[in-house]
Amino acid sequence: MEENHILLSASAGSGKTFALCLTYVALLLKQAEPSQIVAITFTKKASLEMSERVLKFLKTLKNYAQNKNTLSKDPLAISLLEGLKSEFDIDEAFVIKHIQKIYLNYLKSSTFIGTIDSLFNKILRRFSFFVGIKSDFDVGFADKRELLGLFLEQILKDNKELNLLLSLMKLNNKIDLNDILDLLETLHDKFYEFEHYPQDTQDIKEANKQQALIKALLKETLTSFKNFLTTLSISKKLDFDNRNIKSIFNSFENKSLLNSRLFYDLDYVFAKGAFSSFKLKDEEKQNIKDFQEKIQELLRQKEALDEKIRFSYLIKIIDIYERSLLRISLRTNSLSFDLVKQKVFELMLGKSKDSDTSFKQSLMEAKGFNSEFFYFRLDGSFSHMLIDEFQDTSMMQYKIFSPLFEEFRSGKGTSEMPKKLFFVGDNKQSIYRFRGANPEVYKHALTYTKEKLLKYNYRSSINIVDFVNDTFKKAFESTPITYTPQIPKSKEDGFVKVVIAQKVEKDDDPSYTACLSALNHINFLLDKGIDSKEIVVLVMKRKTGESLINVAKEEGFKLNFSIDGKEPLNETKHVKIIFYALKLKNLQESIKAAKDLSLKSIQTKTAKLYQKKLDKLLGKSYFEDISLPQDLDLNLSLPKQIKKVIDAFSLNSHEALQFLELSLESKNVLSIDELYEKAKSVKFILQQTSSLQIITVHASKGLEFKHVVFLDTNSSQKSDALIYNYKDLNLKQIVFKSANKEFIDESYAKAKEENDNLDFIDRLNRLYVAFTRARESLYISLVKPKVSQKDIATILNLAPFEIGFIKAPLEVNSQHKVAKETRRFHTFGLHPETQSKFLKKDEESNHTLLYSLGLKDSSLKGLALHKGLELSLGYTEVNPNLKDILLSEFGFFLDAKMLQDLSIKALSLIKDKSLDNAFKDKKISSEVSFLSNKRLRRIDALLHNKDDFVVLEFKSSFNPTLTSKYEAQLKDYLDFIDTYYNPNSLKGLLVYITSSDMKVQKVLLQKGDA
Repeated sequence: MEENHILLSASAGSGKTFALCLTYVALLLKQAEPSQIVAITFTKKASLEMSERVLKFLKTLKNYAQNKNTLSKDPLAISLLEGLKSEFDIDEAFVIKHIQKIYLNYLKSSTFIGTIDSLFNKILRRFSFFVGIKSDFDVGFADKRELLGLFLEQILKDNKELNLLLSLMKLNNKIDLNDILDLLETLHDKFYEFEHYPQDTQDIKEANKQQALIKALLKETLTSFKNFLTTLSISKKLDFDNRNIKSIFNSFENKSLLNSRLFYDLDYVFAKGAFSSFKLKDEEKQNIKDFQEKIQELLRQKEALDEKIRFSYLIKIIDIYERSLLRISLRTNSLSFDLVKQKVFELMLGKSKDSDTSFKQSLMEAKGFNSEFFYFRLDGSFSHMLIDEFQDTSMMQYKIFSPLFEEFRSGKGTSEMPKKLFFVGDNKQSIYRFRGANPEVYKHALTYTKEKLLKYNYRSSINIVDFVNDTFKKAFESTPITYTPQIPKSKEDGFVKVVIAQKVEKDDDPSYTACLSALNHINFLLDKGIDSKEIVVLVMKRKTGESLINVAKEEGFKLNFSIDGKEPLNETKHVKIIFYALKLKNLQESIKAAKDLSLKSIQTKTAKLYQKKLDKLLGKSYFEDISLPQDLDLNLSLPKQIKKVIDAFSLNSHEALQFLELSLESKNVLSIDELYEKAKSVKFILQQTSSLQIITVHASKGLEFKHVVFLDTNSSQKSDALIYNYKDLNLKQIVFKSANKEFIDESYAKAKEENDNLDFIDRLNRLYVAFTRARESLYISLVKPKVSQKDIATILNLAPFEIGFIKAPLEVNSQHKVAKETRRFHTFGLHPETQSKFLKKDEESNHTLLYSLGLKDSSLKGLALHKGLELSLGYTEVNPNLKDILLSEFGFFLDAKMLQDLSIKALSLIKDKSLDNAFKDKKISSEVSFLSNKRLRRIDALLHNKDDFVVLEFKSSFNPTLTSKYEAQLKDYLDFIDTYYNPNSLKGLLVYITSSDMKVQKVLLQKGDA
């Protein structure tokens, strides 16, 4: 263990970026050349942040040295000087004397602060000749469609390879063709983690012969066993129709014998299972055990042989994938990020797998390439390595650098200054095992580095830090990870609440309740005046976020959400407008040139569909078609066509610009269909701040939020169908999971146990990451099943809990002191006589992503009802096409008769007697939007004249338990109307429009006559 090589254990919020940048500055002050320091971060964003921080630190110290008297109290300068003295024994006088020269030298030097991918890219370009590629290669993602096409073309030639691939996809719950590539990419990467790249040495014909022999022996033994049990049953005069007896003989019919305890757990079968009614003698029990042992031995032999055959086919599959990938790379002179890493791996270890040189084209052996010379060259390039997020280093990445680390530990730099390794990580935050991160890397690094701890938490409030300490100190006790409690630096108390939903009554839906609890808390935060961009909902799986959105829609919460803060570029509104406009233009031109009447008819109908989609996106009514720009010419290049549409419809947005840039990046001439397809794989980062973010825990890594709502509905944790069995730093075996195999195979049992333990730690780590994103408040909404399972509440030993309170923002606190009349509202065009224009305006100004997910029928019915009411009330004339409009939008999901009934109810609402002439002599506005405390609210319908106002809130079902929530919602609307218009008479009506009748409830808050 060496003092100069440090592994800094940095728990969440402990100031690791400060420590990393301070170490970089200390190396410069110790006369290290900037070009000799390599700093590696996990993301480009982190690289940029570190570069900015290092420069800021140097500049702060330079300014301090020049203006010590005026900057003597600069808190950053003081922190830097204290850190340099305590950690590196560099005193203030030395800094003042040398910082000017060091600062200027840093500015003019070539430095590397970047991601590990960018470093591999830099290394490969220098030595590209030895792996058979040009140094001017492009780096990016291979065209998925082309790659998939090449791969499938080859794989379809062999049924056995195809069947294995399909089985793998099924076991991994992969159902999309694109998922094939993700699975193959992972396996291709894993192959490089073996000590030697796997070679297909299996004689399939011989293996098939052995397999047939074993199957025959197994079948013969099973028949003998079954006959023995039949004879035994007859001798004991047992009833073959008895359930227990039947279950024994049915065991022989199972597709997998290990699905029955008969073949792996006789102790249970004798004591509690089917044999309990046999009243067996000791000799009979022994005979049964002998049969079981013989069957188990044959099953072990069969499984071992099956494993070898499957792995042989797996090698062939990966070889086909690699050939397909390399064909594209050679043709386009481009490499994927993984291929860059794999090529560097070949360079670093001085070896490559033997394969067809027409694809590999490796000149390493042919030219006598020596990896030691390579490391010598590389060692001369830099003398100090700083690596951030070290716990997420993959096995391959670590093996690439291991020889270099050895050099660092054994030698000195060019200026006789000791070389330095500085790793920053936290094994509690290792959550990327599915990307290749391996805990063995962290463990191995501890054998030659000194571990230091950062003990303070600068991020979270006191109650959050204490809650995390108490929760995870106990949770990690059963793992190899040692949890060291953090000390909070914050002076704020903060807030923590745990809510657990359980099934009590038969009809209870705990998942629904958990979502509802989270939504009510979000509303509470917003009512406090907290900005939506300061709130995040964290989920383990995206599906949980989708469930939350479903419940929000079903319960009528006026909340807008975005998931993961990004979406495919082709799903954004403005890109769809561009696509539909150009598709419509293409169809219009085709219709003009078409001579076949049937073809012309089909194209006309398709054109109408695109026209209506375009109208809707641009805020037009169903009956008002928007015209395409007159100067839109299909003879223009595609980028110019896109630009014409952008200009014509004023699509001045980030997504439109990104789509235009994508068209310009393409080297080949693309059609609008091909470009739109390409946009599927491009993620657009949402620019809106008004949406509430739902983020998966993996996506939240490295982020922090003032208010975190963690939601988990106990969604199933489906693990990988493969077990990656490691020995030290090498992948030893890829094992296919098999139910109950652990009961007959000790080596498999050990591998499975190790894998299960890693899965458990991985889950704990994700929960730790989730809870430590919070700065001021943490709200946890969970589901706990009746029977204890591996749910979060159980593994963390959580019970309902609450401590602390949430502070409202300062500006909101001051607002509450102002009289009610001075409350500020902002309305969006409250003009009932021009409601159609208002609807258009509202549509155009809405840049928030609204996800349309698989809703329940009740939710869809509610949406359809509101749509019908909006259209029937929002226009001055009765709309005869209302049923058709509803059918067009909801007909795929809802019954036509239901939609017919809804349209009738919507059209007859004005004349309904239960509304007590509420519509008489009043103007009607529907879907009226207003801002209150930074929250967008919508009134379903507003009826008003000069003196009287009536607010209507529609519900598609009557639920007595939600009445108080609906009343509170309506009172908020009444409060707005009262403040904004101050009418003589004001009342609110809750209108429940159910399938059988209509119920009207007056809200108590009224003004003037009832």
